[in-house]
Amino acid sequence: NYNHEGLKSNFRIRANYSQESVRTAERADADPDVNDPDEITGDDAGRGFAFGDRNRLWILPQWSYQFSEKSSIAASVRYTDVDYDDIIPGTYVPYTDVRFEASLSRGFSTRTRGYIRASTGRYERDIEQVGVASEVDGLGLSIGIEQGLTQTTRFRAEVGVVETEPKGGESDSDIVWDINLVRNLQTVTLLAQVSRTVNSDGDGRLTLRDSFNLSVKNQFSERLEGGLGVRVYTTDQLSSDIGAFEERDYAQLRAQLSYALSRTFLVEADYRYTYIDRSTVSGSGKSNSIILWLTWQPNARAGSR
Repeated sequence: NYNHEGLKSNFRIRANYSQESVRTAERADADPDVNDPDEITGDDAGRGFAFGDRNRLWILPQWSYQFSEKSSIAASVRYTDVDYDDIIPGTYVPYTDVRFEASLSRGFSTRTRGYIRASTGRYERDIEQVGVASEVDGLGLSIGIEQGLTQTTRFRAEVGVVETEPKGGESDSDIVWDINLVRNLQTVTLLAQVSRTVNSDGDGRLTLRDSFNLSVKNQFSERLEGGLGVRVYTTDQLSSDIGAFEERDYAQLRAQLSYALSRTFLVEADYRYTYIDRSTVSGSGKSNSIILWLTWQPNARAGSR
């Protein structure tokens, strides 16, 4: 995570690479540490019955410029590349998803801001399959408003339309939206979100997802911190999609507790209960897991100014 602030402009780039084992289903986890709605990931498959590894690279450069006290522009590129190792062919599909967004915002008061956002993108699957498009292009346009309810609470509502056109198919449009509330107190952070988005996944296609996300984090003492995350979503077929489709319902409850051993070392334990229900003969499944972490942060707030 790198951030550079200028007099009127700001440049930030976030990147993440992860390799994790895929057991009987790929999933998108609830994360109490996320306090920005734009950082909630959405790519997963929720299918498959084979062991293997998923390699995921995610890069998000962002730039903004403040024209005046009321007007600003912003642009970003979201690049996601996912590959799989030791997976039975056809179980998961490697893919690349690239999206570009540009927005223009205008402040109406010290607490209220309106904006318009335009986006374009391309989803490419690396494996050809009969009846499923190997490439899907997308265009989107949305409007939104952000309201500072108090000095510690921020509300945002956005609605728009996304047009998708599969290679060799016909284009169609889907309505999307995002409503979220963020509250930052001295010891408590709260994020609540209800959204409909177009997401990429290892199923080899784009999907329309209705989701609810809730995360709460509390600083009990100088060293002890706890969090709770809830994530519920359902996937549906895009209007422009072709071929057979498996609908999936998903829910996860995640509770975590962390303790600072020192200024640089942190030990954390989290419990996750996950439930997936599929519309095909594969049916439903659930899991319970406990994970222990040891984190080293030599300089947790490093950056550039």
